[in-house]
Amino acid sequence: VFKEELKNRIDIIDVIGEFVELKKHGSNYSGLCPFHTEKAPSFSVNRSGQFYYCFGCGKGGDVIGFMMDITGMSFMEAVGQLAERVGLEVPKTRTADSEVREEKELLVTANLAAAEYFFKTLTGDAGKAAMEYLTGRGLTPETIKAFRLGYAPEDPSGLIDFAKKKGIGISALESVGILLPSKYGGPPYNRFEGRVLFPIIDQTKRVIGFGARLLEGEGAKYINSPESAVYHKSHVLFGIHQAKDSIKRSRKAVVVEGYMDVISL
Repeated sequence: VFKEELKNRIDIIDVIGEFVELKKHGSNYSGLCPFHTEKAPSFSVNRSGQFYYCFGCGKGGDVIGFMMDITGMSFMEAVGQLAERVGLEVPKTRTADSEVREEKELLVTANLAAAEYFFKTLTGDAGKAAMEYLTGRGLTPETIKAFRLGYAPEDPSGLIDFAKKKGIGISALESVGILLPSKYGGPPYNRFEGRVLFPIIDQTKRVIGFGARLLEGEGAKYINSPESAVYHKSHVLFGIHQAKDSIKRSRKAVVVEGYMDVISL
């Protein structure tokens, strides 16, 4: 029942139009299929029927299925995203799917809290060296803010306290790989200590992980968040949340190697 109510409230044209440039043809809308390469549009969307279909590759379904296919979300994640768009609250049912969704929401919230703390640290006294590095690379304060860049100090206590005020515990920060438990039973330590942080944000604008560059000392120059329930390195491109509209309009994407390369474009 809720699924049908959601589909009745959602305009499938608005949703798919964020990923595909659609043009009206009669009662339908058409565009280039996002699921296979083509030069002539064979992808059709029907507003009244609330479904889409590609005559080229056979892909089709409703708005929920589209969100799942285009973003890699689970069913409950797609329902949650769409419900939020129209101000509906997803019924609270204790199922395996809902428990997984709640876990993922917690991890995303933990990443977001960490991103806020790292940005705050970067713009404070503790982040002076990191800020000098970034501005020395030609980044402006506006660019630094737009990409939510940050700095992770050695002492994790500030992050732990900051996250605690937002209802995020140490276990959630450990689950996303930001904190690592001590081998000797002491307090956890920061995986990214002494590094500039590049939040990895998916196309639905969720902070799902981090890339981190070492400023000085020994260690790998770059490291990433470990794989988690929300972060899969091979499934996301850094900067995609900012580039997706341009990619949709131009039907072209420029792929570069590093975080700074993306920011410098």
